[in-house]
Amino acid sequence: MSLKTLLLLITMLPTFAFAAGKVDVLAGAFSINAKSGNASSSVAGLGAYMLDYRISFWSNFDLIVGYSIDASKGIGGDLAFGPDFGILYFPLTHSDVITASSDTVVVDFQDHIKPYVGGSFHQRQYQSTNSTYAGFGGSLGSEFNFWKSFSVRAEIRDIVFAGPSGATANEINALVGFTFRTGK
Repeated sequence: MSLKTLLLLITMLPTFAFAAGKVDVLAGAFSINAKSGNASSSVAGLGAYMLDYRISFWSNFDLIVGYSIDASKGIGGDLAFGPDFGILYFPLTHSDVITASSDTVVVDFQDHIKPYVGGSFHQRQYQSTNSTYAGFGGSLGSEFNFWKSFSVRAEIRDIVFAGPSGATANEINALVGFTFRTGK
């Protein structure tokens, strides 16, 4: 599946009737350290971008499907890109808006600061080496809700990848951006 097709599907997902969820658009900094045999390399800078879609389940969890891009020159240069799948756990709050309603009144309850931890699976295609890496990651972050359909999200995530011929990579992202609620 091409990057263009995946982005189109992710942006169209909230238009479906069942899609009461959250769309996140985040950007920030990245650091990638890679090792292959006796050689090692690292690159860091601004140019980490993430677009994802989250669906809440139970009361404290969100499922995530998304796509990330790391660009060595901010908007160009060497690229690393690929899909992200994960779960976020909100240990102190509910993951979504709680709605109580009667025949005449509807009340929404929303925590303003919602810290979370997450676990995820990632795949990356590195343009310069024409290699695909896959690995697992962890994240720590918070969502800051001050409006019903819009919030700010900040996250730090650490991903450990394995690649071809015993190569390894470690990617760290510091991201901040916006969340838009859909379908409610």
